[in-house]
Amino acid sequence: MSHRSHVGKVMAGFILLLAFLFVAPFARTQAPFEDPPAGAETGATPDPAQDQNPVSVSAKIDQSQLKPGQTAKLLITAKLGPGWHLYALTQPAPPRKAKVTIDETGVFKLNGAVRQPKPKIYQDPNFSEPGKPPFMSHAFENEVTFTALIKVSS
Repeated sequence: MSHRSHVGKVMAGFILLLAFLFVAPFARTQAPFEDPPAGAETGATPDPAQDQNPVSVSAKIDQSQLKPGQTAKLLITAKLGPGWHLYALTQPAPPRKAKVTIDETGVFKLNGAVRQPKPKIYQDPNFSEPGKPPFMSHAFENEVTFTALIKVSS
């Protein structure tokens, strides 16, 4: 098997893994953000029957060819349906934060921490408790791209 076809098969498996990982931590908006998206109904909750695939994930490497030992940027983009959000990598518990992992038994290895753009931080009544400071959620709406440095194993 050529190195190129092996990398292609590994990338296809990697994209499927990412899709699975991103579906687990996303959450349906239960309460509106302080500043709802333009055109959104305040207090509206999406109907799960209307959008069976609220998240799509894609990934691309910023170089067309990689050789063993080289490092590249992996750009992972999640597109979210209206009314849905994805918790950030920095989300404090109890909601499940996003997580980006690579099956390091393959050709690629993570080379440092995964980076994200600045998330929207808002007071979240779904996790706030009476008598305590308001709970602040860290989330993305519409679309987010995470950046991971990867290294090709030798």
